[in-house]
Amino acid sequence: MKRRTFLASTAAALACRPDAGDQTDTGLPPVTLPSSDPCADDVAVGTLVREQKFLDEPERELENLSGVGLDGRQVLDLTTLSAAELVVPQERLFVRTAQPPGLEGNNWEVTVGGLIEAPVTLSIEAILAQTQDMGIVHFECSGNTNFGGFGLQGAVAFSGVPFAWVLDQIAPLPEATAILVSGFDDHPPPTGNSTPGASWVFRPEQLQDAFLATHINGEPLTPDHGWPVRLMVPGWYGCVCIKWLDRITWVDDDEPATSQMLEFASRTNQDGAPPLARDFAPANVDVAAVPIRVEVWDVEGTERSRVVGLVWGGEVLPEGLRLWADDVDVGLVEVCPDRESPRTWALWHALLPESVSGRTDLTLTVDDPGVVTRRLDEGYYLRTVRIP
Repeated sequence: MKRRTFLASTAAALACRPDAGDQTDTGLPPVTLPSSDPCADDVAVGTLVREQKFLDEPERELENLSGVGLDGRQVLDLTTLSAAELVVPQERLFVRTAQPPGLEGNNWEVTVGGLIEAPVTLSIEAILAQTQDMGIVHFECSGNTNFGGFGLQGAVAFSGVPFAWVLDQIAPLPEATAILVSGFDDHPPPTGNSTPGASWVFRPEQLQDAFLATHINGEPLTPDHGWPVRLMVPGWYGCVCIKWLDRITWVDDDEPATSQMLEFASRTNQDGAPPLARDFAPANVDVAAVPIRVEVWDVEGTERSRVVGLVWGGEVLPEGLRLWADDVDVGLVEVCPDRESPRTWALWHALLPESVSGRTDLTLTVDDPGVVTRRLDEGYYLRTVRIP
């Protein structure tokens, strides 16, 4: 089967509604790309004419919270990102579940119990007293689809407390092998397909880079983002990053999988839905990349199309991120600015050959066969556009 045929059939299976038809957005006024843009080298002498809309994608309102509780959603508008502004303001950051009613935190405490020598109670004041800079971290909802342009993701500067600080205060019993992290989750019944129960079970070594987040971009977490404290596990999907964290429990090897683990099993690349937590694989985000806009430029009287996208995820920085236009190898994209860490994301761009035109599927691959790219391999982030 041809690459285009395989990826197109995969995208069709993932689509949320029937063909929306070819659409072109011509509402943008001609502007010259600033020469200071580090991604501008390809077309610095041209004029930006318009952006092409992606085809066959369901639309939703972006950067506006809709729904309540488990039905609460807010999607980041990825098309607005620039190389100079890749840290997202908290008010624009995606929301997958909004704050539960009755959330109160004046006397917030995190109780630590289970199979330990003595229970421990951590006040929010004690946690805040240990807060430190945790760096810029990208995270993605495991249910991030083209419904909203793959905007259930973002990168922010976190402050918080290393999870190791919690572990240092606890003496687990010999039979304690795992840690159940839970959050306040008293929501009204959802109208969608979400399941109540905010909790995940980890092996202690899986939490070595985790932290209790208290601030985003220097400001306290807002209620929709987990105020007053949430778990962050860099490199794992957002479903494990428990919001409104209030309980940490040491458990043994027979701990059942939680309702949250079972709900997100298929979206975190599990082998079925294991009944025991010990049989769950890490919910790692593989190296991923997606086009976020296609720009049409007037370059000395000729229209040229440039694709701009994002790359994120993985345990190592990938080498050789390659763009395909149907079966045409466009070549390696230019990542800009340089991605400093697997914990962050970066923009990339590529100028399409003049031979590419008409309805076109855009996909990406990674040249290094040692890099895991499960979603890229299945065409998950495929986007279709009409190239003039």
